[in-house]
Amino acid sequence: MRLIFASVFLSLFATATLAWDRLSDPFDPNELNRSEKRLLQAGLSLEGTYRARLDGLWGNGSWRALRAAVPNPTWRSVAQFVKETEDRLNNDRWSISTVPGTRMSYLVLQRDMNRDIGGGASGWRSLNGDLHVRGFATDAGGAQRLHSQLRRSRKTGTTPYTLDRDNVLVTSVDMFDLTSAYARSDVISGRVPTVLVQFNGVREADARLVIASIQASGQTMPAVARGGAMARAIEALSRPEPQPAPQPAPSRNLEDQLVGVLNGILGQQVPGLSIGISRDNDTQPAPSVPQFRLAKGMGLYVNNTDILVPNTLTDVCGADGLAILNGPKLTVVKAARAGMSVVTSARRSDHWVTFTDDSLQPRAFGLQGVSLANVESADLQINAAQVLGQFEASNRQTRYITTLPTDVRNTGAPILNARGHVVGMITGPVDAPNASATERDSLRDVSQAIATRDIRRLLQRQRIVHDSAASASSDAQRAVVALVCGG
Repeated sequence: MRLIFASVFLSLFATATLAWDRLSDPFDPNELNRSEKRLLQAGLSLEGTYRARLDGLWGNGSWRALRAAVPNPTWRSVAQFVKETEDRLNNDRWSISTVPGTRMSYLVLQRDMNRDIGGGASGWRSLNGDLHVRGFATDAGGAQRLHSQLRRSRKTGTTPYTLDRDNVLVTSVDMFDLTSAYARSDVISGRVPTVLVQFNGVREADARLVIASIQASGQTMPAVARGGAMARAIEALSRPEPQPAPQPAPSRNLEDQLVGVLNGILGQQVPGLSIGISRDNDTQPAPSVPQFRLAKGMGLYVNNTDILVPNTLTDVCGADGLAILNGPKLTVVKAARAGMSVVTSARRSDHWVTFTDDSLQPRAFGLQGVSLANVESADLQINAAQVLGQFEASNRQTRYITTLPTDVRNTGAPILNARGHVVGMITGPVDAPNASATERDSLRDVSQAIATRDIRRLLQRQRIVHDSAASASSDAQRAVVALVCGG
């Protein structure tokens, strides 16, 4: 009897030891027996049923997905992974997770959500049938609202990658331009603490541009990429950069240079012309010269912080529209509160700004800027240009208000230099939420009226240099290249 008991005990002990070894040791799928393969398949089929990619970093196929979720898989870790997957997704098809080291939460959707949000027919491209939607919210409530928004989008027919009033950004990086996704005005402004987890087919140069934009706004970029262009860009741009030495306040010499530039733009010497440099947080422009009026909408955008407001002749910005002295007469622009200034700046980013600025009014707001990153010829390649919204407030602090979607960017005109290169664009935003109804109407009128060949001749005449890396504060002749005003 004792012998039988001992034999049974030893057999059970050996079985338990073998089972423990199986649980503790990594396994190779090629070495699995039939029952083990069934067990593994059960775990993976559960993942396939819920179709959740918990961290946005999985590869293609079930095995690669498992290896990404469980880098060193053991039977115990696989079981834990299956349990966590089931617990996360519960009885619904979405879940909320927290981004480590941040206050952000993200919403995870499943593959069959494609049927709820329109599927491939409406432009949603699947990554080998896997999830390709990432939504971030500031809290769990925002993620739940995002879920509802996606459900509603099937009925409305809209593509759900826009920002809603709940500060939720939904996007699919593989679906449309990466830079547009990250250079969205709401993201750059910091109003929405948004980062995207998955990047597909991204060039490192584009990735660097995206991350630099985020870093410039003071946000942080979690290291969510594993290899590839985005990971290299994160690594390169995460290194601290040397801080430039503080720049001295603009001298009177700079103001004199700008007077010369403005005279050159106007086509003649303007007697008594004066330039006032507005500092950060200034709410009043520099005192005007008594014999001249400070025309609405007259402004020179020199760099990211300074608006230079000239005191100039009344007839430069007349009630009948824009009149460049000794220059071409542009189409009449309907007068309104919002004046218009069109300038470009010699910035290293090759980002050319087209904006409106009424420096005497607190409701000054901006048009669109155009990047030269994907514009290689004089052809107006609207679909390739990244468009940013720019807000120039009266306190000289920049805010971003809107972007112009590619599919509705149907008004405006390119600004070309003497070599035929696109250096800017005049257009109006589809919607400017911070503008009054009168201002929005004025913008539409401006964008239609200004789309003439006269602007091309005007800017060609000014010998624009668009590819200079000169600092705006050190080389005013190359920083300020054009001026248009209205109303």
